[in-house]
Amino acid sequence: MIDFLLWVIATVFILGAAVAVFYLLATILDVALALFELLAAIFEPIIDRLNIGKSS
Repeated sequence: MIDFLLWVIATVFILGAAVAVFYLLATILDVALALFELLAAIFEPIIDRLNIGKSS
């Protein structure tokens, strides 16, 4: 019985750790996306002024 309880506790702990790792990864990717959007907003007027990527 005690072995079963230890197995249940270890399983719940491992699953919780896996969820925490995925949540941390999602947070890091969210921050990276926000920084990329910030850089895009900063450099967009400069690129428009230089006419980069415009066919006309």
